[in-house]
Amino acid sequence: DAFRVYAARIEGRTTVDGQPVLITHLTPRRDAEVSTREGRWMKQFEGQLWVAEADYQVVKIDMRATSDVTIGWGVVGRIHKGSRVLYVRRRFENAWLPAETTYEASGRTLIFRPFQFNVSTTYSDYKRRDKSMND
Repeated sequence: DAFRVYAARIEGRTTVDGQPVLITHLTPRRDAEVSTREGRWMKQFEGQLWVAEADYQVVKIDMRATSDVTIGWGVVGRIHKGSRVLYVRRRFENAWLPAETTYEASGRTLIFRPFQFNVSTTYSDYKRRDKSMND
């Protein structure tokens, strides 16, 4: 659904950890036909995507809700406009691995119960596993 939902516009180039990357702005197509509930939610998020030029891997994605996102017709929950999802990857040897995830959101669950959270996870100290350990 992501390829149907988002129109991508290249905004420029930069370097992240020595890797040349393209910066792309993702704008949802409101009339996109989607096949999943996640696709419907995507239509309410806009943001930027950083892609490594060498191998077209996603380096970073930073998306914000442009309107409230309802879950289960709003009965199960509602995520408020402005909520954010950030996902960052770093190249480690020949693999792209998670470096950071951040979720900043507010909303309501079960119609009445408000919530607000800001959760960040940082991944580091990657080490290659010794092949002899697999034997």
